[in-house]
Amino acid sequence: MTSLGAGLRRTTPDRLAATEYAREYRKPDARRISRAAALKAAKRGAAAMGLKGSKIALLDQLFAYTKRQDWTDDNVAPVVWPSNQALAHALGVGISTMKHHLNGLVEAGLVAYSDGPTYQRRGRRDEQDRIIEAAGIDLSPIAVRFAELTEMADMADH
Repeated sequence: MTSLGAGLRRTTPDRLAATEYAREYRKPDARRISRAAALKAAKRGAAAMGLKGSKIALLDQLFAYTKRQDWTDDNVAPVVWPSNQALAHALGVGISTMKHHLNGLVEAGLVAYSDGPTYQRRGRRDEQDRIIEAAGIDLSPIAVRFAELTEMADMADH
């Protein structure tokens, strides 16, 4: 593992893979899926990977910040920007515990960081509630891996 400097995230092969999934979603021919289908695939896939309930609960919290159109509009990725404090409070855990769970989702390739220049999470929506700009937690790897996650979950069920 390498570190880019003080305060920056460590780079691992799994984190790079998650970032690559997010890049794939931004291609013009990327598959779009409904919010409900994405959540179902994410939770079933996470369980099939052996992720514990706390990480699956964090997925639920992250999805609570998305809107239907975040998943279906072209030129938009489902990026959310809740604070660590808000996520930790919603889960009933400390911030360091929440960060551990979030990093587990990144390492599993379910989410990626979509960092702004200051590494802060922030975003804006227009009057129709569409994302104009966003930096934070990118859920698009779930859409890119939809078929894989569904197959993985189906195999675990049998």
